[in-house]
Amino acid sequence: MIIHPSGFENCDLKKFENHRVDIPSTLVVVPEGARRNKVDSIEKVTDLEESKMQPVSGSTSFTDEFNEFLATTETCEGNDLHETRLKNFSEKQKLAVHMGSHTAKESYECVKYKQNFNDKSNLNWYMKAHKGEKLRQCVECKKSFYNKSNLNRHMRVHSGRKPYECELCKKKFSTKWSLSQHLRSHNGEKPHECELCQKKFSRKISLSVHIRKHTGEKYECKECKKKYSSKSAWTAHMRTHTGELYECKECKKKFSWKSALTTHMRTHTGELYECKECKKKYFSKSSLTLHIRTHSGEKPYECELCQKKFPQKLSLTMHMTIHNREKPHECKLCQKKFSQKAHLTVHMRTHTGEKLYECKECKQKFSSTSARTAHMKTHTGEFYECKECKKKFSWKSGLTEHIRTQNGEKTL
Repeated sequence: MIIHPSGFENCDLKKFENHRVDIPSTLVVVPEGARRNKVDSIEKVTDLEESKMQPVSGSTSFTDEFNEFLATTETCEGNDLHETRLKNFSEKQKLAVHMGSHTAKESYECVKYKQNFNDKSNLNWYMKAHKGEKLRQCVECKKSFYNKSNLNRHMRVHSGRKPYECELCKKKFSTKWSLSQHLRSHNGEKPHECELCQKKFSRKISLSVHIRKHTGEKYECKECKKKYSSKSAWTAHMRTHTGELYECKECKKKFSWKSALTTHMRTHTGELYECKECKKKYFSKSSLTLHIRTHSGEKPYECELCQKKFPQKLSLTMHMTIHNREKPHECKLCQKKFSQKAHLTVHMRTHTGEKLYECKECKQKFSSTSARTAHMKTHTGEFYECKECKKKFSWKSGLTEHIRTQNGEKTL
């Protein structure tokens, strides 16, 4: 391996290609094959006695907060180590941390918890977590952080500041990393591939969640044994046990997800997302996006079995139950099974007699919104008409079924 002395500014790595010596404490390892004429000088990472470090071999692993920190730093672009061109770094210590990411042959271990890190400063951060050192506290929510940059990034949650803007669609983000992830939605880049089924993803965390579909691994709630495929869903669920919910200051309603509270707040402020085509308004941007597809006809989610397309992922998921005949939702009163939870909810009203949805024209009540919508067409005259025989239907599914019988198709 090539040895690069700390404090050697603007050095030429080619001069050191055949120079091999034992590594003293004042030197930093540079991976063999790295090529660049000029590299920023490297500053020695100061030892801390309390960290109890020892060199070991193995892979690196980090706490959640440190992962977030790494995700926002500049990294080397090259995948092949022998073709890597090193980036410039604004701080000497950041370059030292970056260079350690190439080798991963030597790391530092927390003796107590057996966690491995590729440089001493990372381990020092980790040790602070054990000792309860939380140096910087958010004045808004009292959450604490180990370094100032993470606190500054967190403060944008409260201020709403989003300094990073996408040049293509003008969408703004609070962190540079979030912007870089978003840009993949424009260029179609999906660098993370599942080794089992070759499905590709734009984000590493999406791949991690997908892998659990193969392994069956889930996050389990220790309180009620309920299981979740993603850590974020598990965390939101845990708040129902701990009572740490997001509360609306206006009406005291509580939510497990902060995004749900943000959407709810618009019911008080009147701030809505409006469709430019029909002026219909929505509380969330995602709901507006789905609605706009009814105008554009966009259906990005396709069934791999029958090539039917859908405007939203949930619709595709529900459709797939038709193919695999899954009916996981069972009525405890009559044992009837349903493929979707919403269908079970509507079915339960046949037992309770509950009819929540009222027609404003004739005051007739219905157990589901879809039944009321179909009924409203008797007042408005808006029906689904067969182009062949001009027969009309209140339900779109009724028209679809009719067309299939006309064509001699067999339904699933």
